[in-house]
Amino acid sequence: IGHRNERICDIFYKTNYMEHIGRGISQMIDEMKKSGLEEPEFSEGNDSFKVMFKGNGGKISHYENNEKVINLKDLGLNQRQIVILTEIINNNVSMTYDDHIKMFNTSKPTAERDFRKLAKLNLVKKSIANRKVQFSSPDY
Repeated sequence: IGHRNERICDIFYKTNYMEHIGRGISQMIDEMKKSGLEEPEFSEGNDSFKVMFKGNGGKISHYENNEKVINLKDLGLNQRQIVILTEIINNNVSMTYDDHIKMFNTSKPTAERDFRKLAKLNLVKKSIANRKVQFSSPDY
């Protein structure tokens, strides 16, 4: 197998920083397929090698009885709402109106509208803790 930089490859292989020569690319492809995503695209320039991973286009998965995929753009969510929802779900955190205001430099009515829509669509749940309204991931 030809490698872009034989010396670096040899050093990493001998120091056990590489699991197996040539396995990384096939492993990336396998993992993308297992996740239901497109295979990565590989391209090579004069001084570079690029790998493009294609995401799931604004879709998130949650569980009810079976796995269900929701396309956030089809729900009419704005970019702030998508960012908030991604933050809450991916990092398993709760967010408040103040968090929204700081994150987007918005007003409280804008924060309330954004969270109200997410809650109405059952994408987040509303609760009160320490006298603050919080929004977190619903229990699926």
